[in-house]
Amino acid sequence: SLANVARAGAFIVIDDACSDDPGEYLTLAMWHRLFREARCEVVAQVPTDACELARVNELNQRNIELRAAQLSAAHPDMASMFTAYVADQQAECDALASTLIGVTWLLRTR
Repeated sequence: SLANVARAGAFIVIDDACSDDPGEYLTLAMWHRLFREARCEVVAQVPTDACELARVNELNQRNIELRAAQLSAAHPDMASMFTAYVADQQAECDALASTLIGVTWLLRTR
C-alpha cells in the first residue's frame, strides 16, 4: 500500500519482525517477496540487537503497566480493557524475545 502512494525513488522505513518458521509471522524470504511485489528495493536491512530490544521492551512494559494502572484507577469501568492491553504487549515482548527476529528495513520505491 505504501509503494502505491509514494513517488518513485521515495524511501520507506519498516520496523517489524520475521520468523524462521512460517506461521503467524512472515519469514525473511516472505518479506523480501512482498517488497519485490510492491516494487520496493531493499536499500538496507538491520537486525535488531537482542540485548537492546530486551532492555527497551522491559522499560516500555513497565511504563505501559504504570499508565494502565493510572487509567484503570481513573476509569474503573475500562480496567479490563487496560489489563488486556498490558497482557497483549507482554505477549508481544515475549515473542520478540524467543521466536521472532526484529528487523528494520530501508526501502526505496521504484
